[in-house]
Amino acid sequence: MSLNNSEKSQLKNFINSPQWLTVQKIQDELIAKIQDENCVKDTEWETAKATIEKEAKIMGIRRLIQELFLNIS
Repeated sequence: MSLNNSEKSQLKNFINSPQWLTVQKIQDELIAKIQDENCVKDTEWETAKATIEKEAKIMGIRRLIQELFLNIS
C-alpha cells in the first residue's frame, strides 16, 4: 500500500483525533462480539472450520488497524 504525503498526514491527524477513540471502541466491541460466537458445531471438522473463521475475522480487524498505523510512518 502506498499513500502520498497528504494522505499520510490526513490519516495521522485522524488517528490523533478524538474521533479515533470511537473507531477503537467499535473495534474492541466487534472483537468481543466475535469472541463470544459459539464455534461448537455438529462435527469436529465444522467446529475446527468455525474456530478458524472466527480467529481470521479477529486477525483481519487487527490487521486493518495495524496497517493504518504502519502507513502513517
